Amino acid sequence: MTIVQKFLISFLLALGLHFAILAAFGLSAFQQTDEIKKKPLPEIIQASILDDSKIQQEAERLKRNEIDKKLSQDQKRKKVKKQQEKERRLLKQAKNKRVKAEKEAKALEKKRQDLIQKEQERVENVKKLKTIEIARLAKVEQQKVADKQARDKRINDEKVAKENKVKAAKLAKQKKAKAEKLAKDEKVKADKLAKENKIKVEKLEQANKEKADKLAKANKIKAEKVAKEKKIKAVKLAKAKKIKAAKLAKAKQQKAAKAVEQKKQQAIRDTQKAEADAQKALVQQQAQAAKAKAEKDRQAIGSSTIAIKRRVDSRWIKPMSAIKGLQCSIRVKLLPSGDVMDVRVVKSSGDRVFDKSAENAVLKASPLPVPTDRTLFAKNFRTFTFVFKPE
Repeated sequence: MTIVQKFLISFLLALGLHFAILAAFGLSAFQQTDEIKKKPLPEIIQASILDDSKIQQEAERLKRNEIDKKLSQDQKRKKVKKQQEKERRLLKQAKNKRVKAEKEAKALEKKRQDLIQKEQERVENVKKLKTIEIARLAKVEQQKVADKQARDKRINDEKVAKENKVKAAKLAKQKKAKAEKLAKDEKVKADKLAKENKIKVEKLEQANKEKADKLAKANKIKAEKVAKEKKIKAVKLAKAKKIKAAKLAKAKQQKAAKAVEQKKQQAIRDTQKAEADAQKALVQQQAQAAKAKAEKDRQAIGSSTIAIKRRVDSRWIKPMSAIKGLQCSIRVKLLPSGDVMDVRVVKSSGDRVFDKSAENAVLKASPLPVPTDRTLFAKNFRTFTFVFKPE
């Protein structure tokens, strides 16, 4: 049942009411015109001598007739005015009903359009689900074929491996015998070489010992001579120093006071320099720590990004319509636990099925591997964009 059929009766009633009001206005105007036209003309009275009382009575009768006629006209005008007021009210009500009906019709039309759009979306979703199911079944079939091939390959590989194992055991046995013979020959050579080296070392140690004894004896004689000369020289030097010390004592006393002041100033300068060096070292340490943290954060971001891409790639199911080289940019919102709150394609590949499969892969990969550092997560992984380009 359409909107026109549903509100046809209301529309016809409103239209009929409009015509009735117009007809009433026309009839009222026509009646007023007839009343003006039917106004009695003055009677022509033939001149005759009448009684004054009769004339007075006739005049009063005419006057009453005039008054009655005027009252009748006033009543008619009031009645017409009242009818017009009623018709205006009815017209306003009809207009309000028509406006309300139009609004309801628009609302119903909008609701119908919404239902049509929802139905279209449902049909589209059903088509998408069918496409995904077809792709899944195709992938399952491909997986079965791949499993069969892998099983055949595994059996063949096991057979080849068994043959290789027998050959390797035989070859290893031959190599072992050869290696044992070679090791025996090497051991004999090594023992002979070690014996010769031992004899050489013993001879060298004996020669060094004799040389060291001779050198120690010569150094002892020379040291005793030098000590005797130093003792004589020290006595002479002590006397000279005693005389010089007496002269310098006074100068030293004066210089000591100056040195104390200089040391005090130097201590102040050293303290200031030490504080400046400490501040500089602290700044350098902070800079190194910041640099180390930045490098650590960069490595954490890189490793998390690579891990996320690998995890999403592993959850991706390739659509049947996807061609090689497709890629799209995906924006992801995460919780600190790595759980996906929202995923959306911000730069399409041009293939809607591929874009949808990329979004599904991100949702299936939840929770994603993100850094445990909350600050690093909030800055780089709470909301981030990456390019989905499966190999």
